[in-house]
Formats: sequence, structure tokens, C-alpha cells
Amino acid sequence: MDEQPTQRLFVTAVAEAAIRAGAAILPEGARRRGLADTADRTLGFLFAGRFLPFDSNAVRAQADIFDA
Repeated sequence: MDEQPTQRLFVTAVAEAAIRAGAAILPEGARRRGLADTADRTLGFLFAGRFLPFDSNAVRAQADIFDA
């Protein structure tokens, strides 16, 4: 990933949800706030405008990959 130009990097909505859920389930405190803040900064900086939806088309493509 370090060798890729930032504009060529994308993240799926599912991955973003998992990252944010991981922070949300932690007990209130510095660790939770730190992880949420890091997620906000990292996702906002590295992937600004480059979030891929996980819609019906993506589900079908995933099924095709699993079938291959």
C-alpha cells in the first residue's frame, strides 16, 4: 500500500463500518476516542472521496469470486 499513489487507494463501505464499529464497541475512554479520532483522520485523509459502496452489484461480484 505504501508504494501506491494515494489517489489509487479505495476503501469499501463495509471496511469503514467495521473500523468504526470496532471503536464504537470499546468502553468510553481515551482508547475509544483515540481509535475513533485515528479512524476519522486516516479515512478522511487517505480515502477522501474514494469509498466504494457495497451494494447489490458488489454482492453479486463477491458471489462470483467465491464461485470461481
